[in-house]
Order: sequence, then C-alpha cells, then structure tokens
Amino acid sequence: MRKAMIIVNPAAGMGRGRKKYEEIKKWFSENAVSLGIDYKIFLTERSGKKTALALAQRAVKENCDLIVVAGGDGTINQVAQAAVESGIPIGLVRSGSGNDFCKANDIPQDTAEALKVAFMGRVKKIDVGKVNRRIFVNVFGVGLDARVAKEAARLKRWPFIFPKSVLYLRALLKELFFSPEYLDLEIRFIDKKGRERKGAGRATLVSIANGPTCGGMFRLAPEAQFDDGLLDICWVEETSSRRVLKFIPKAIKGTHLKVKEVAKDRNGKLLQASFIILRSRNYRNIPYHLDGEVADKNKNTLREAKEYIIFLLPKALSIIVP
Repeated sequence: MRKAMIIVNPAAGMGRGRKKYEEIKKWFSENAVSLGIDYKIFLTERSGKKTALALAQRAVKENCDLIVVAGGDGTINQVAQAAVESGIPIGLVRSGSGNDFCKANDIPQDTAEALKVAFMGRVKKIDVGKVNRRIFVNVFGVGLDARVAKEAARLKRWPFIFPKSVLYLRALLKELFFSPEYLDLEIRFIDKKGRERKGAGRATLVSIANGPTCGGMFRLAPEAQFDDGLLDICWVEETSSRRVLKFIPKAIKGTHLKVKEVAKDRNGKLLQASFIILRSRNYRNIPYHLDGEVADKNKNTLREAKEYIIFLLPKALSIIVP
C-alpha cells in the first residue's frame, strides 16, 4: 500500500478548487483499492493546522510516500516548502488561475489524467530557487510582474467579472497605464562560467526564472529548465508603457529577447546565474512576487526587503511527471 496525502485548495482558480475536490474524491473512490493507495484528502484553510504548508509538513512527519497537491502555483509553493529535500515526491493537479508550473511540466488539464500521472508517472528531480530563506519552484520577480501579481490577487475576488482566462492580462494593462513605476536596482551575480558580474539601473521588471512562464501566458524565460542548475534573468530596463504594450505579443510567444531593453549575453540569450544579489539603490523595500504570491501579513509569506539573496538548491525537489 502506498500512503498518500491529497491537499486541495478550494479557493484555487477563483473557486475552481472546490469542483476539483469533488472530482478527486470520485477518482479515489473508483481507483484507490485497485492501485493499492492508502490516502487522506484535506481541504486547505487560510490559517491554522490546515494550511497547505502545515498539511505538507504533516505528510513529511508521517512518512507519506506521495503528496498530491491540487491548487495553483502558490499552493504548490507552500507544499514544496515542506517537501524540499525530503525525498517525498509531489503529484500535481491543475487547479489555479495560471498553472505555470503544471503546464511547464506537461501535467494534463483533466483531473483524472493528472491523477493517473501522479500515481503512474516518473519521478523527476528539479532545482528550486531560494530567496531570503524561502524557496520558489517557478519564478521570483520584482517590478511590473510583481505589481501585476498583486493586482491579479485583488481581481480574483471578483471571478464573475474577471474570468481567469484574461485575469493577468487585465492586471497587466491596469498596471501599465494607471500605476507606472520603475525600480532603481543593483544586481550582482555569478554567471554559468563562475564569473562574478554586476550591473545597475532603473528597471521595468526583473524576473528570476527557474521555469519558462509566468502569469499563465508570458514566456519571459523561454529557454529556462527546471534541472539545469541555473536561473534565467529577464532584466527589462526602464521603458515607456506604450512600448511595453508592444512587447506583450512577443512576451507571450517568448520572442522578446530581440527587444533592445532586454538584457542579454553575447549570444543573444538571457543572462544565467547560480547566485544573485538584487539590491535597492534608493534604500526602499522592493515589492516582489514568489510563484505568483505577494507579501501578505496575514499569510506565511516572505517579507519585503531592500535586498534579496537568491540561489539554487540543485535537484532538491521530486515531482511526478508523465
């Protein structure tokens, strides 16, 4: 018998998680016995002993063979905080608004198919990023993408007005034209050849990527891989809102590397690093997003800071993929 804990965020995908919960229960009632699965299903809560993090910590303490998480990138992030370096693999069910991590790892959209992968797929060891003592599985970003994540979180309270298919695009347009803002930053990093490099300037956004996409549709780091031991840096220098608007189709396709405002190496690729220090030059805290989640004093999130130290934990997390 394989011992599994199933963690479902009912609020994921602006409430779609509740429907996923019913589909998951049905699948287990039909398949658990034949597959030899001893399982428990939990709905997450915002605080207490049933947050995604607390449940995942319990799964580790109970020596579960597998943790299955149904939620968005933020829920996956919480589960990964506990599962990292434990050796316990994570199975994935798409249930969020963006689902960048699941999409990049080819997790089926159908719940039943995703659960088949969770119990019959292969284990893949991936890198995770770490920033000021908290890990991220997909992306850490500051600037425009952080403001978009914050606005998207606000819009999720109105699911009937802002459907998830246009959520991040709506948030992006709002931030571009009504809340333009630029960061004055310094960056120091160790590149893939082990050389120390540095730069500084006013930036529209800086995305430190372990995976290729963010915001459900934007391929800011199109060649990023979860197991290459490197983080891809998408630094976009200060530019006008109208010019960023022209970038959007390119950012969706992943062809924005040809744009002059995007920092590149000699080969026209995004800069890559294993260790990064990102610092404010005007001594202000830098707003961020971490796998789509923003700082929230009511949740267990990373505090905003004037400096972020970012590095990789190679092959530290196990996930189940097709």
